[in-house]
Amino acid sequence: RLSRRMSEMGLCSRREADEWIENGWVSVDGVVVNTLGARVHPKAKIEIKAAASKHKSESVTILLNKPPGISCLPTEEGPSAAFRLIRRENHWTEDYATFSFKATHLRNLALAGKLDDDAVDMLKHGLALDGIPLKPAQVSWQNEEQLRFVLRENRKQHIQRMCELVGLTVVSIKRIRVGSVSLGKLPVGQWRYLRESERF
Repeated sequence: RLSRRMSEMGLCSRREADEWIENGWVSVDGVVVNTLGARVHPKAKIEIKAAASKHKSESVTILLNKPPGISCLPTEEGPSAAFRLIRRENHWTEDYATFSFKATHLRNLALAGKLDDDAVDMLKHGLALDGIPLKPAQVSWQNEEQLRFVLRENRKQHIQRMCELVGLTVVSIKRIRVGSVSLGKLPVGQWRYLRESERF
């Protein structure tokens, strides 16, 4: 559907897409579409008239230092303490999915078990999840008990499953940076607005 495709592209929320379509502000491959529920090819060229920008909801991004046990997503599992980026938009979950796969994630984690150099090398570039090879990761020792991961993709239970493949159990995870946005000194359970100068 056109409204869903517009939302996936980050143009607006689905509700806004419906409003823009009804007002004749959306064209697909050069043809104005004003019928709700219209279907569109994934590679179709979608253009928005300037009038629509005046009706777009203001986007606000909040940085939250999420404590363990507090779920920001209904499918979230595992021993994670992380910061989340929450947007005041109807298509937040879609934004989150898009954001997660494009940004670089930097995490520290505590482990239960022993790890040799070969296992570290496997974590860097020798594993696959669900039959799909993982992108190369930067993995290094933070101290004798903690590893630091830098990932360029974010699959479900990503780090926990990686560690299980080399015989390790993750005790705790702390995400300290996403893209160029770092956790800094933000206390656990506190939040702040994303600054205009900060980019993922």
